[in-house]
Amino acid sequence: MNEGSIGSTTRASWTYDPVRDRITRIARDTAAIRAFPEETYNETFLLEGDSLIWSGSVHTLCRFDRRTGLFHYVPYPRSRVGEVDRFLHAMLRDDNGLLWLGTATGLYRYDRRKSGAAAWHVYTHDPADPASLSADIIYSLLNDPHDPDVLWVGTNGGGSNRLDKRTGKCMRYNTKHGLPNDVVYGILPDEAGNLWMSTNKGISRFTPGTGVFRNYDASDGLQSDEYNRYAHCRQADGTLFFGGVMGFNYFKPSELADDSTASAIRITGIKLINRAVDHRAEGSPLDRPAYLSDGLIIPYSANMVTFEFATLEFSAPEEHRYQYKLEGFDGDWIMAGHDRSAVYTNLDPGTYTFHVRGDNRDGVWDTEGTAFQLVVLPPWWRTWWAYALYVFALVGGVLLFIRIRTVGLNRQKEMLERTVAERTAELNREKEEADRQRERAEHSGQIKQQFLANMSHEIRTPMNAIMGMTGILRRNEHLPDQDKYLDAIAKSSESLLVIINDVLDLSKMEAGKIVLESVPFDPRAVVQGVQEILRFKVEEKKLYLRMDGSVGAEDTAGRSHALAADRHEPRGQRDQVHQGGRGLDIHVVQFDRSCAGALARQRRGHRYRRGTGSA
Repeated sequence: MNEGSIGSTTRASWTYDPVRDRITRIARDTAAIRAFPEETYNETFLLEGDSLIWSGSVHTLCRFDRRTGLFHYVPYPRSRVGEVDRFLHAMLRDDNGLLWLGTATGLYRYDRRKSGAAAWHVYTHDPADPASLSADIIYSLLNDPHDPDVLWVGTNGGGSNRLDKRTGKCMRYNTKHGLPNDVVYGILPDEAGNLWMSTNKGISRFTPGTGVFRNYDASDGLQSDEYNRYAHCRQADGTLFFGGVMGFNYFKPSELADDSTASAIRITGIKLINRAVDHRAEGSPLDRPAYLSDGLIIPYSANMVTFEFATLEFSAPEEHRYQYKLEGFDGDWIMAGHDRSAVYTNLDPGTYTFHVRGDNRDGVWDTEGTAFQLVVLPPWWRTWWAYALYVFALVGGVLLFIRIRTVGLNRQKEMLERTVAERTAELNREKEEADRQRERAEHSGQIKQQFLANMSHEIRTPMNAIMGMTGILRRNEHLPDQDKYLDAIAKSSESLLVIINDVLDLSKMEAGKIVLESVPFDPRAVVQGVQEILRFKVEEKKLYLRMDGSVGAEDTAGRSHALAADRHEPRGQRDQVHQGGRGLDIHVVQFDRSCAGALARQRRGHRYRRGTGSA
C-alpha cells in the first residue's frame, strides 16, 4: 500500500499517504459498533498485502479489507483478564499464514482456515512447566529470520522466549543468562542473524548460535537505559530504531565494531583484617603502592586479606566484570561479576599467588590479567626453628628415657647381682653348715654304731657267762622250787641277748648290711615266756597274771617273722595286757606278713598297756 502510516481514534481509523500528503478516514463498521459498543478504539495494526489491515480491540480481532471496505470481527477465545490498560500488544503473520497475537493473557495463535474455537490456540505460563512461557504479558513478537518454525517472544518480567511452533515448547532467556533486564519491549533482527532487544536497562544484542548477550546502556551513547513499548522498527536498509523515555536511537548493527583490546587490570589496594595497608606508614609491609608491588609478606595473625582491583578503562568502570583466583587456595577461577574486591580469611601459612582478570566494555576478557604474590608467615610454633626444637626435645626425651631406663636396669642388675651373691653366699653357708651337720651326724652315727657294737660285744660276754652259769646250775643239783627261777633267769638272759642282737642288727641296718630272714615261731611260746618273766613282778604287787590264748596251733605255723636268726618278734597287732579287778588278762591275737614294715622299725619286743599304767 502507498500509505506510510496508520492510526485510529474512538470512531474511525486513519491512513496517511506521505507522497500525496493526504489523510484518509476509515469509519468503523456500524454493525460492529452495535455489537461491541464498549470497544471505542483499535489496538495494534498489522498490514497484510496491499489491502488487508488487521487490528484488535479488547474482545475481538478485526480485519478490514481496504478494497471492499468491509470489516470482519472474530471474538477472542478468552476475555480480558484483570485491570490492564491494553489487551493486545503485538501481532504478526508467519509464513504459513497464521496470526500470532501477544496479549495481556498469553500468546494467541489464530488459524483463519478454521472456524470457531478450533481456529484458536493459547500459550500461557505454567509455573510447574519450565518449557512453558515465562510470563503471560507479551510485548513483542518476531519470526526467526533463519528458522520458520521458531518464534521469539518478548515478555513483561519473563525475559525472552524461543518458542518451537511444532512442539509448543519454550526456551527461556533472562538476566541469569546475561540479559540486562527481564522486560523486553521490542525484538529486531539484523543481517548477521543477531537479535536486538530493547529493555528497561538498555539494549541487548543476542547471538542465538552462542547464547551470548552483549549489552549497551547510556554510557555507550543511548538516549537512556529505559525504553518503551511498541517503539521499535527496522528499515529496509537494516537500520534499527528503538524509542525510549528520552527520545530514540537508530543505528546499523553492521557499523558497530566490538573493541578487541583487553583492558588492563591493577591491584588498587590491600587490606589486612579490614584495615587498608598504607605503604607510607611506619612498619608497613608494603614499601610502595599496591599497583606497583609484586608481593606482600604478612604474619600469621593478620591472615585475613582483602584484594581490591580495577580496570584501567575509565569510561564505564561499573560495567566491567572480573574473575579472580588465589593459586594455592582456589581450585578454579571465581566469577566476581562487577564486584571489585576479593576477601580471604584463615589462610594457612605458605606462599600464594593472587590472579585477577577482567573484560572490557565489549566483553573481551584479558587473558593475562595481573598477579600478586602473598606470603603468610607461620606462627612461631610452626617455624623451622620451632620444629628443630621439637626434634631436639623429642630426641633428648628419647635419650633421657633411654638413660633413665638404662640406669634403672643397671640398678636392678646390680641389686639382682647382690641378691644372687647374698643368696649364693647364704646357700653356701647353709651347704657348709649342712655338710658340717652331716659330717657330725655321720661321725655321731659312727660313734654310736661303734658304741653300740662295743657295748653289744661287751654285754654279750657277761650274758653268755650268765647263760652258761644258769646251765651249770640246772645240771647241778638244786631244789625243785629253784627251777622256775633258773628258767626265769635263762629266759631273761635270752631276752636280753635278743635285745643285744637287735642292737647289732640296728648297726647292720644303718650300715646297709642286714639281710631280712623269715623264720617260723610260736606266738604262744613267746607270750608264755613273757608271762613267766613278768609273773614275779606281778606277784610282788599282789596281782595275778592270766594268759588267754585264742590262736590255734594251725594258725601259728608260717605266720611269724624274725629280724635276725636269734630275734623273734610277732608282726601286726601287738599283745595287750589289761588289768581287770586285781588281775591282768593277756590276749594273744594273730599276726600276718603285712606288719613286716612296722616290725622292722620296732626296736624292742612288746609294749604292754594296762588300765592304770605300763607293767
